[in-house]
Parts: sequence; structure tokens; C-alpha cells
Amino acid sequence: MARLRLERAPGLVGILFENGSLAGLSDEQLLGRFVARRAGAENAFGALVRRHGPMVLSVCQSALGDRHEAEDAFQATFLVLARRASSLREPARLSAWLHGVARRTAQKMHSTRVKRPPSEPLSAANEPPAADVTGGREGAEALHEEISCLAERDRLALLLCYFEGLTHEQAAQRLGWPVGTLSVRLMRARARLRDRLTRRGIGPAACLPAAWPRFEPVADVLVTQTSAAAFGFAASTTASNGAVSSTVTTLSTGVLRIMTLRTLLIRTAALLACGAIAAGSASLAFQDKTQPPPAVKPAPSEKPKPNGAPSLLVNGGFEQGDPQSETLEGWKEGAAVPGVATRWDRTVAHGGKGSLHFRKTVMRYFPIAQWTQEVKRTGTAPRLKVSAFIKTRKMTKAILDIQFLNKQGEWTHAWAVYIGAKDAADPPATHDWKQYEGVVAIPEGTEKLLIAPQVYGPGDVWFDDITAEYTDAPATDPTAP
Repeated sequence: MARLRLERAPGLVGILFENGSLAGLSDEQLLGRFVARRAGAENAFGALVRRHGPMVLSVCQSALGDRHEAEDAFQATFLVLARRASSLREPARLSAWLHGVARRTAQKMHSTRVKRPPSEPLSAANEPPAADVTGGREGAEALHEEISCLAERDRLALLLCYFEGLTHEQAAQRLGWPVGTLSVRLMRARARLRDRLTRRGIGPAACLPAAWPRFEPVADVLVTQTSAAAFGFAASTTASNGAVSSTVTTLSTGVLRIMTLRTLLIRTAALLACGAIAAGSASLAFQDKTQPPPAVKPAPSEKPKPNGAPSLLVNGGFEQGDPQSETLEGWKEGAAVPGVATRWDRTVAHGGKGSLHFRKTVMRYFPIAQWTQEVKRTGTAPRLKVSAFIKTRKMTKAILDIQFLNKQGEWTHAWAVYIGAKDAADPPATHDWKQYEGVVAIPEGTEKLLIAPQVYGPGDVWFDDITAEYTDAPATDPTAP
């Protein structure tokens, strides 16, 4: 053993001197050393884990609530980076990239937890804590969700300064921006986050940076294990020397598969669009101009709206159902929520004989009560237009939400319609039937859409004559005055 150490000494000394300067290297330089796999590659990756680890661990902890699961998702996130390091197009934007991968990885682990058979329940100690609309774990999760919706340049400014602890000067230098530009984008990102979180019912105090999750250095053992595993995982399908658990390697390969499929779907959609344009151009070039174009028929799944235009929804007017069981054709009732009553109201309606009525009597926003109708994604239109007639009585907050599911079961959503007080000083909404409309963008790879009337805050709200149709119209902001 002594002779072996002496033989390796020159290399170890070189690594020691090299590591002394790692902290001053950029993300791009550290990734370059790792990808080149020369002496010190593992240490270069370890420097990246130390630099971005606190932010990644916070994202995973916020989404999962369990420390052990969060550390598994943390390690899987960096294994994904190890495999994708050579293909990153903009290493300078690594913070934003890792934030997105960490959220995707935590969501993947959460879905695995949800699918766990009854014989493998979570222990009481690992159960996520109860929701707290003023902050807590739910507030932290909402914070990261809204950060992911910011423009990338605003997201980068916020992540570097508040989640990785850089000064304005250091963050500006890393991004290659003037310090003034960094400060403006940071101020804008904070303002947008504050507005979005307040509208979601997260208390004003939780919107301030001082109340955001604390980002402590990652434990040395976690950095060492992750770096050792990454070095082997980058070149094969498994981590090296059992440095991480099989759960971590399975999770990371699953996330990589999702990312690959998403890339293929985007490229396929682009090729199909180009092919359709080429075919359309050729058809127009050879078309007999004396022959009128064929009539376009609506898709069979579309149902007539009250005004005669096509709608994707069944029973959007809440006319058909079973009075005995209070079930509505085409609609599915969500999980029961304490303090919320929902019913098929056959005494109040905008048109016809019925509407969907929510009444909430408790002073909280979460959990959310909803009904949903699933619609299969068809066509290539980039956005969805939703319309509804709504009646309110002292309603603080209700939503017409659109939820999107892809092949991998990943879920995201967008508000199409916002009903109620939009500012803290606004009174609850009380009005007779009023038409609301909204347009939302449909994410790439969406297979199913769920249209979901929801209630957040206390009050009464009635939904009637809901319609949905694909559109090319620009997206709208439901929270705008």
C-alpha cells in the first residue's frame, strides 16, 4: 500500500494543486474538465455539486417533504447532469437548468410514491406536513413552481442571488451582464413572484426573501458520494462502486428517458409541421382553382356550444346527470374537502335547468376542491380558449383551471379564469351571471387536458355553460385587472 501511494503521489499532488483553483472556475470550465475526464474530473464535478447543491436540495425537499427522499432526488439530479454534461448548449445557464431538472426529478419520485402499493405505506414520520397557506413546505413548493414560470433571465438572476448566495457583482460577472441589468431583472423577478404567490393564497410574509427556505452547505459525504457516482454514471448505465443506491440510479435513468422522449416529441412535431407546410404548398401549387375547396367538418368529439360553435366538452351546461346520486354526465368530482360543499344545483342556472355550485365556509385556500372533465388532445392548435358563465356571492377566490398531462404522466396547469378578489384590498366578488373567457398555451407533448372548475377561498360560486375550443389566439392573463 505504501508503494502504491508513492507511485500515485505526483498525480495526487497535481490534483491537490488543481483543486485549489476550482472555486474560481466557471460552470462551463468545470463541466469541461469533467467531460474531458482527465485528472481532477471528479473533483471538478464535486465543485459543481457544492456550488449548486443547496438550491437543488431545497427544491427536492420542498416537493417531497422527506429528507431521505429529497437526498435521493438530489443525487439523481446530478447523475442526470453527469450524463448530459457534454450536450448542454449553454453551461453558463446551469442554475436554471438544474432547477428544472430537480423539479422534474422530485415529481418523478413523488409519482413513484403515489403509485406505491398499499403493502408499502409511508411511515408516519415521513408523511408530508399539513398544508400551510402562509408558507411552510407548501409555500416553498409553490415558490419553486412559480420560479420555474419566470422568464429564464429573471429566473437566473433570482437563483444566483437568493438561492446560491452570490452578490450582485458576482452574479453579474458569472452571467456576463452589467450590474445594473442584473439588479433590474432581480427586482422584476421578485415583484412577479410576490404577485403570483399572493394570488395563490401564500401569505405576504412568505413572499419576502427573508422567509424563503434557508440554503445550507450540502454535507461533505453527500457531495463525495454524488461525485463518485457521477463519474461512473456518465459513461455507463449504472453508478460506480455502489456509491449511490439503486433507487437513485433507477430514478435518474427514468428522468433521462423522459427528457429524451420529450426532445424526440418536439423534433417530431417540428418535422411533421414542416412536412404539412410542404405538402400544403405542393397541393396549392397543383390545385384546380376552378374546383371549390372541400368543406371542413368539426371533429366528432366536439359538441355544439350554445352559440353554435364547436366545443370540446360534454355537458358543459350541466343539464344531464343522475339526480339521485348527484353525478353529472362527463364530469368527475374531486376528492372531498372539509368545509366545502359541491352540488348539481337545479334551482340556479344561466341557461337550461342546472349549474355546478361550490360553497366554501372555512377561512383557508388549501386544499382545493374541484370537478374535472378530461379531453383528449387533438390537432396542432397551440392554445385552448375556455369560456364560462359564472355567478358569485361573497367569493374570495375561484378558478377555472386547465391541467395538462403527457405520456409520462407528468402534470402541469394554467389558470384560464380567475374569479374573486385580485388584490388584498379588494372585497369578495358578488355578481349575477357574467361571462368569463381565457386563453392558455398548451405545452408540447400534452396528451390529455382536464378542464377543472375549482374553489380556493370562502364564498359561493356557480359555473354554467362552460365551453372549450382550440385556438390560435394569444394567451391571456386571468389575473390582470
